[in-house]
Amino acid sequence: RDAAPDDSATARAELAALTVHAVPTFEHRELLTRALHDTRRRFLLITPHLRDAVVNQDLLTQLEVLLRRKGLTAHIAYGLGHPDREQYTEALTRLRRLNDRYPNLTVVRLRSAAPHCLVFDDSWINSSFDWLSFRGGAERAYRREEGTLIRSASIVDHRYAETVAAIELKLEAE
Repeated sequence: RDAAPDDSATARAELAALTVHAVPTFEHRELLTRALHDTRRRFLLITPHLRDAVVNQDLLTQLEVLLRRKGLTAHIAYGLGHPDREQYTEALTRLRRLNDRYPNLTVVRLRSAAPHCLVFDDSWINSSFDWLSFRGGAERAYRREEGTLIRSASIVDHRYAETVAAIELKLEAE
């Protein structure tokens, strides 16, 4: 009998139970996919860049399924705060179309750099990963893009509220 599958399942269950754990590069894409699939209340993504190859039809389909959930609020903020250095093409057009169709989605360009993060329900990943620009994955060339996953409702609530308030202030200023 091969114990490896059982060991892998046990290790994943132990990781899922941790309140805080490190997120290596190759796990980011998997966590984003899980967030898009499992989130029920709130979704927040801050990323510096948008790339057409990542903001593709598969991702848009997953976002649409997410946005159809009753009671869900979603925010996607992008940019480094240097408009002369930022070039967004079809990826931004695609996200703006979703923004126009779903009132529970806010897509906004940041005027200043912000920490890259992903918040979904009571989980927060603070990371250097370029969520909508780099696909990641174990088969990709290694990039040291590490993060920390925090699963603590009170800590995540605080971070979410703080970040969404900053995004909403930006919207009021426009």
